[in-house]
Amino acid sequence: MRNFLVGPIVVAILAAAACGDSRSPGSSPSPPPFSGDTIRGTERLGWDQFAASQAELRTFSYAIYVDSTRSVMSDTTCGGPVTLTGFACSGRLPPMTPGLHTIEIAAFITVDGVVTESPRSTPLRVNVSPAVMVPASRTDPDDATPAAPAANRLVRVARSFEGFEDIGDIAVAPDGRIFVVERRGVVRMIEGGVTDPRPVLLAGERLLSIALDPEFERTRLVYALQADPNDENGGTLRLVRYREAGGAFGERAVILENIQGVTEPLTGSARVGPDGRLYVTTIVTASDRAGQSDGRLLRVEKDGTTPADQPPGDVVYARGFAVIHGFDWQPGAASIWIGDGSPVFDRLSPVPADPRRARQRTAGAEHRLAPGTRIAALRFYDGEAVPALRNTLLVAAETGLLSVRFDRRNPLRITAVETLIDAPMRAVATGPAGVYVASDSTVFLLERAR
Repeated sequence: MRNFLVGPIVVAILAAAACGDSRSPGSSPSPPPFSGDTIRGTERLGWDQFAASQAELRTFSYAIYVDSTRSVMSDTTCGGPVTLTGFACSGRLPPMTPGLHTIEIAAFITVDGVVTESPRSTPLRVNVSPAVMVPASRTDPDDATPAAPAANRLVRVARSFEGFEDIGDIAVAPDGRIFVVERRGVVRMIEGGVTDPRPVLLAGERLLSIALDPEFERTRLVYALQADPNDENGGTLRLVRYREAGGAFGERAVILENIQGVTEPLTGSARVGPDGRLYVTTIVTASDRAGQSDGRLLRVEKDGTTPADQPPGDVVYARGFAVIHGFDWQPGAASIWIGDGSPVFDRLSPVPADPRRARQRTAGAEHRLAPGTRIAALRFYDGEAVPALRNTLLVAAETGLLSVRFDRRNPLRITAVETLIDAPMRAVATGPAGVYVASDSTVFLLERAR
């Protein structure tokens, strides 16, 4: 297993070690350790994982040991073309205090509740810098701004809400309430500046995304993308509708089932378009071409049927992407911008916001982001609270919160990508008060910088 840390770029090769196949627990080589590298703690850990096939690779999960304390590695991804040393994999480092730490990882499988784990990799010795600048909640809002380049201080953190677990998405209601999705299957609510300790929803299955109906004030409808609990591999998704009443989601109804997803980490996004239809992402893995996949954007009526302006029975709106991590409609333009990622790079691409012209990305308009960006979500900002961000595309990513600007004369041409917050972000949403972004455990309200 080849270990390295990836920030915006590959910043250091920490060691050459091996993570053995969990079916061969005695097969881990022991290359020489490397110690003393200083990291920020927000990077990703990468390695080459041996597996007989892409199908076998999808059965693996990964444990990370920090100073011999075990946890399951989050946000892991494996894929790309297989090499002599295996498939390229990477995962998120867990939170670590400043100072020296020893890191080891292992692959494992779970069969009938029994965990079989490989030997740990050769230990990596790293030094986490005390100057890691991750947003934190503070009592003084003026001190709450996460570290950002001085030239890009367009926003400030007005408030922060902590105590969440593995945030996957956020949605803002017209009345200002914020619904926070935790991937473990819980939705919690922030109302009046206070996080309600009572869950809005206990789904009983993992949650990826939620979307509020455009007429939420009248209908109270909420759409959620959830993992099918009957799928042993956890890679099949379903689109579910709820109705909110009294701060709780009820009246559950399944709209779409058997939506193909990916195993770990689960990836998917659901939104309601300006046309009132439901849009949801899916991914089809080519079994005969290892590492290749077909990321698709689906479009259906709110009852799950095929819209009349699409071919009968064909709910695919656009295809030909890798793994779609987010999408949104560009204000004042006839395009939907899609963020998708591969093991090599992440990119932003538009497709026509017209079902008669959709199917593929617009030729010549693809924009590749810097290595290591790793898109998590995206949203256009068209509000009034932060004028400097109007009509920009906000991208929550591993490298931080990005602001993507477009040519005023040519809305398909990206002119600049700026960093607003220099810390990993999971989700982004907009509301009357400003921009809401979320890390894995905290929601931040961003407003205009003073």
